Amino acid sequence: MATPLDRLLEEIVPERTLDAVAARVDRAVNSFPWRDRSRIEEPNHVRSLVARLFAHIESSVLDLNPPRYTDPAFDWSRAVTLLKRSYGEEAQYVTIERVLSGVDGGLVGVMRDLAALMAQDYAHNHIAACVSKFLQGLTSKQRIDAAHEYIEKYGKFLPSGFCDHGAPRLLMGFQRTLEHHPKLIQTIRRSEKSMRSSRF
Repeated sequence: MATPLDRLLEEIVPERTLDAVAARVDRAVNSFPWRDRSRIEEPNHVRSLVARLFAHIESSVLDLNPPRYTDPAFDWSRAVTLLKRSYGEEAQYVTIERVLSGVDGGLVGVMRDLAALMAQDYAHNHIAACVSKFLQGLTSKQRIDAAHEYIEKYGKFLPSGFCDHGAPRLLMGFQRTLEHHPKLIQTIRRSEKSMRSSRF
């Protein structure tokens, strides 16, 4: 019989979270209108295009109908904030230079990077909401029991020492551990797949 923890983990498996959001973002990027791509000649064109892409992806992933209007300054700022994770603090200048020069994949490279970062954020937000709802529905004892149940099922995949001495590290960070669970499952599956393919 499935436990409440089992039901949560089934709700946040990669197929329903990471993979599903990534697929929606990919569809959004593929449906983005490229009509003025050849006329990108100055920084303002880059800012406008990236802002429109950001709004287009957000409208598609959140299933907004009709799609929301692009706020050029605000959406450019939000896109740059995300791109700082990949490009550093000078992300706005790096983005513009890459698009105008065609370096490192140019516009397509920037769009792929932005799409991947947006997918990560949307998936994380969905997973975090599911985990938060699950934990809020538990008493303190039930939360401890769920943590120990998680150790029994997945403890061998957690970092060394994470579950030692009553697992205080897991208990303190149980919410973050659950939020990371879909990525853990992806890592386990990749490892198993690699091991199977190396046998042949």
